[in-house]
Amino acid sequence: MLAGQEVFNDKGCSRCHSVGGIGGKAAPELSAVATGGDSNVWCRAMLNHAGSMMAPIASTLGQWPRFSGNEMNDLIAYVCARRFRAANTTPDVRGDAQQGWSVFQSRCIQCHAVRGRGGSVGPELGPEADLPLTMAQFSSVMWNHAPAMLREAGERGNAPTQFQGQELADLLAFLASLRYFEPAGSGLVGRRFFAERGCATCHGRSWGLGLRQKETLTPRLPLSRRYGDMDPE
Repeated sequence: MLAGQEVFNDKGCSRCHSVGGIGGKAAPELSAVATGGDSNVWCRAMLNHAGSMMAPIASTLGQWPRFSGNEMNDLIAYVCARRFRAANTTPDVRGDAQQGWSVFQSRCIQCHAVRGRGGSVGPELGPEADLPLTMAQFSSVMWNHAPAMLREAGERGNAPTQFQGQELADLLAFLASLRYFEPAGSGLVGRRFFAERGCATCHGRSWGLGLRQKETLTPRLPLSRRYGDMDPE
């Protein structure tokens, strides 16, 4: 926890927040934020309040603090004391990847893309990207990019994104799932495109069951050539 205490002080958190009564009094006490060591709750609280912290951070620190390595994991361990077991290497994907795809479409796809589908403001997310696998890593990435995301939302006239319930865990599960499909693609995304392209009309609605029964999926290239000219675009 000593490493986490150093992060708490070095990042300037202690100027406004306290942990166990030690620290600043201008902002809420943090030790009760993720009671029980729920890192999903911690990540959601940080991101949902990032907008309200922009001005205080600018006035007290001058710049947005950034996290790297295990710093976020150490900070969570310190804030939650013995109730949180640090897990900087073990994947923490307790969410639902299918629900995460829905979250991605409603919250992220305007700026980020998966395999070329989506916006181009932010970096493309997919199997080739070095995506986080733990909630602590995810918190670091999202926090580091919060100013840019808030600025983009403001320019578009949108309110800052507010995550609810398990949405962040679901989103993390979806992003993690992108790593486990070869070639670079996602079964979850493909299933959606299978329906949108009208493939189900001829090949069955059980997500390709009819196609699997009638066609040989290997080698992949002849199949792609065979169906490539059916693309309505």
